[in-house]
Amino acid sequence: MTRISGANFIADPDGDLLILLGPITPPISKTGESTFHERNSIWAYDSRVLVSSKDMSLASPVFKIMLEGSFKESLELKTMGSLTLPLPEDDPVAMRILIDLIHGHGDCVPKVVHIHVFTALAILADYYQCSAVAEVCANLWKRKIVELSLWKRSETRLACWIYVTWVFNLSVEFEEATGSIVRQFPYGLGEIIARNQLELPIPTTVIKKVDEYRQAALEGVIGILDVTLSRFQGDNLECPVVRHMLSIRPGNPGRASAELTHARRTMYDHGKECDAEVLEYFTKTLSTYSLFPLPRNPEDYRDWVFDKLIEKVHSVEVNNGSCIRIRSHQKAVIDDTLEKLRVSVADIDRETFGLDMASLKVHFNV
Repeated sequence: MTRISGANFIADPDGDLLILLGPITPPISKTGESTFHERNSIWAYDSRVLVSSKDMSLASPVFKIMLEGSFKESLELKTMGSLTLPLPEDDPVAMRILIDLIHGHGDCVPKVVHIHVFTALAILADYYQCSAVAEVCANLWKRKIVELSLWKRSETRLACWIYVTWVFNLSVEFEEATGSIVRQFPYGLGEIIARNQLELPIPTTVIKKVDEYRQAALEGVIGILDVTLSRFQGDNLECPVVRHMLSIRPGNPGRASAELTHARRTMYDHGKECDAEVLEYFTKTLSTYSLFPLPRNPEDYRDWVFDKLIEKVHSVEVNNGSCIRIRSHQKAVIDDTLEKLRVSVADIDRETFGLDMASLKVHFNV
């Protein structure tokens, strides 16, 4: 075996694989001159890590295929007994942590990592299909991030945290993070990733499901508001006074049928006029809380936030100082309607969480 020299980080003293990380700009040519254009130029690397190809192959199916399959790297390793492998796109800090984990150097692994390093490590663990190697450390690293709510400090960190929790199977944290988007954001995960130009390999299915769940939660509340308003627009009467009068049997059974029918129709029409007045008052009240008009198309929900929507519904009160005249029985109808509305909305509030990781991974096979 050809002994490898030039390593400045050693994971295995008897290693046969030199991994090059952190390319330095500009590249250094084989003639010793700095150049961007010379055909024979090669990159200089800041980190040159000596590792065991066997350990890397055992930990990662990707490395196994690369080093033991039919690729040129495998042929060179078998022929020469050693291999130099440049990985210019891999984060140097995260890759060195991953290498230490693969080689069993737990003492060299940091006890605390920044969320961006955590994300870079998740990207590598995901790409090289070796997340299980880092899951124990992931449970250690998450503590400070969770305790200080560091993932909540920006939407970029939130998106990164969702990816980290997904890769390392942190199901509780995944549900909380996705729930934050569902309940607290005026747009979805897809837009967060796009507007911040994040290159996070979160499965498309996960992004889609988070955004669909956010939309469904909003539509659930809006649907209750819509049904509530429609009660005053249908054929059924909501006016308690007229309903009571229509429920009373005629005092004179001998009264002509046509006359009775006309009287009841007139009474019913008065009841519907009363309902229309209540609806007008109710919609004006809702509009002062920015709850009316209701969104009708998916794009209309963009600036709506679930938690704020719930809060607004619970804060709606009948304003006796309104310019619209309202009778006492009409106010009673609105008060009763609001109470039923709050109960229904509270039910949705209690049932709205983030996404369940286990069902996602099983059902969608991602």
